[in-house]
Amino acid sequence: APEYYEFQLEFYAYAIWKHKGCPSDLSVDAGLYYLRERECRRKLFKGGDFVKFGDEIHVAATEALSGVFNKAESRCSSCPWSKECGKK
Repeated sequence: APEYYEFQLEFYAYAIWKHKGCPSDLSVDAGLYYLRERECRRKLFKGGDFVKFGDEIHVAATEALSGVFNKAESRCSSCPWSKECGKK
């Protein structure tokens, strides 16, 4: 599911921003190479972008570390783990 990889890209860019001390003028040029499609998709993140999705990333990471995974049936069709999950 490519949309999950896009979130992963945001996470990596956010981690770089945090590591650099959260400067408002930092830009991060990040990309993913999709092996099946043989194409690279790039995205440029700027200071304001990190503020927008930073809280969302923090909440998702905290939930993941808790080990409690609530089902979200609205996402089953695009979830790469739906066959193993048994929530359908």
